[in-house]
Amino acid sequence: MSKHKINIAGIISVAVIGFVVIFVANASIVRAEDINQELFHAAWGGRWGEVKRFLDEGADVNAKDKYYGRTILMEASESGKLEMVKLFLDKGADVNARGRNGETSLMDASWKGALEVVQALLDNGADVNVMNNYSGTALMEASTNNRPEVAKMLLDRGADVNAKRNDGSTVLMLASENGNLEVVKVLLDKGADVNALNNYARTALIQASIGEYREVANLLKAHGAKAIGKKPRL
Repeated sequence: MSKHKINIAGIISVAVIGFVVIFVANASIVRAEDINQELFHAAWGGRWGEVKRFLDEGADVNAKDKYYGRTILMEASESGKLEMVKLFLDKGADVNARGRNGETSLMDASWKGALEVVQALLDNGADVNVMNNYSGTALMEASTNNRPEVAKMLLDRGADVNAKRNDGSTVLMLASENGNLEVVKVLLDKGADVNALNNYARTALIQASIGEYREVANLLKAHGAKAIGKKPRL
């Protein structure tokens, strides 16, 4: 009988220990998820001091938020926070992590025009020609949002000056249709195809003309742009 009691007691002890281990493990998982979400909220709010604290407490520098699939490196890059970008990279942040829309930290920084952040990301292996889910590149982001210095840096680091979106639009077309004269100059100096056609048979010259950007149109003509393609009915 005593042996039977001892065995029962042993079984109970093992069960209790197993329960405690599972409880602690689950609690740790929940805590990890909580601290990562706190990390994102701090990053979204620009509370970088709190971000540092959460990382010191064990938050995952490569965790992604549950809404947009973004990392804190993306948030810091989009905000142009060079100090934070360097900190996250030093802590092992994935420089080529992608958000739900395929965006990268380099794309975010390029759109922002954060030149020093762009350089830091490139120095740490950022892919200069990767495309997002809408077939856009970092150079397209810089060119669309009129960031000539960033565009030049990206081109110097290997960006494809003639990259195309799914609709055939080139970087030069995007800069031209937005009237971004200085970016157009940079792209032409780097050999952009001035007479390329998109899927709608439009050229950069047509796009500039639609927007009535005469300086851009004249510059394109000076670089050999021809009156080809189809101008849409307005």
